[in-house]
Amino acid sequence: MNEDILKLKLSLEEKTPTLLLGAGFSFGAVNGIGEQIPLGNTLVKKLYKYMFIDNPPCKEILEEDKEGAEQYKKVGDLKGLCGLLRDEGRLSERNEYLTNIFEGATIDETNKVYNIGKYKWDKIFTLNIDCLLENIFEQTGVSYKVWNRDNDDRRNESSSTLIVKLHGCVKNKKAGYIFDEEEYINFLNDDDCFSRDFGDAYSKGDVIFIGTEFQENDLKTIISKYNSVGYDVSGNNYFFITPTIHNVSLKRKITTTENYHWIQWETEKFFDFLYKEVILEKNSKKILEEKGLVSIDFFEEWDIIHPGLVEFEERIIEEGKNTVAAIIGKSYVGKSCAAKRILIDFRKKGFLVFEFNMRSSEYMHLFLEYTSLSSR
Repeated sequence: MNEDILKLKLSLEEKTPTLLLGAGFSFGAVNGIGEQIPLGNTLVKKLYKYMFIDNPPCKEILEEDKEGAEQYKKVGDLKGLCGLLRDEGRLSERNEYLTNIFEGATIDETNKVYNIGKYKWDKIFTLNIDCLLENIFEQTGVSYKVWNRDNDDRRNESSSTLIVKLHGCVKNKKAGYIFDEEEYINFLNDDDCFSRDFGDAYSKGDVIFIGTEFQENDLKTIISKYNSVGYDVSGNNYFFITPTIHNVSLKRKITTTENYHWIQWETEKFFDFLYKEVILEKNSKKILEEKGLVSIDFFEEWDIIHPGLVEFEERIIEEGKNTVAAIIGKSYVGKSCAAKRILIDFRKKGFLVFEFNMRSSEYMHLFLEYTSLSSR
């Protein structure tokens, strides 16, 4: 097991990484009429054929745009072709076709992607407008909640997995999709809760990218925005699960960034790894614990007292008011242990203490609401 894969295993075992799904997750799926869901260049060719061969615009528009449409098809430029259809005034027709070919997505139950439901994900972002993920969760009995443009209720009282549909959803087609340049720009200019939430997830924890080369301009812009305002992401790890990367810029960034990891797997291989190397091991440990095995680790029997913690705690008390005290450092150096030690010390001093993993700013707001009620 190489270093990148070992870090991925540790992330899945000891943290709860965010998952981002691209088109590759739907590879091999079929739609409601039994046709394979088209991806990449195949989608561009099918859209071109439907909109310019089978259902062409009026003669004047066709003559004017035919060359451009053929060029977009030739180079596989989905964004350009979708933008051309918008300019022609055929946006609703375009979206109706996209809805028809993506709705009703299913995949063979023997496919390893079904293992996605055997791991407890807090949040999954998806760029796909199909509902393959939701279908898998329903088939496997996984509780989930969908967050789309008509439903951004952040409350998640049942602790279900939250699915965030960044680019739209076939079950919410009236809200539109994000395929062309104008739609990408509007998505970014709105600075809505979708982009903020993805930015939170990226800046505050590990992220696993599956089935995408990370070429989406909106996501790259969001990440650049968060990096530019000084967020320290050096303690996070970012895993790109894809057999090939055509994006030269991304390849260079991976090789020059310590916490970027390219694992050259197909989607199915990742979910096979997830089940065999993470889920089964966790289940085996649980069985042993039920039979009397006691795990000794930093969070239970062991304690690490850093010499700087006493001064750190004194500085917090001396503030005499609400304050944010951050413990910063690289992964696996004992930050969590230090934080727990501080909680124990402050509890002994009479403070009301909480341990709460805040994975986004939304969690922070919910926590502040709770503490304000508790103090009444």
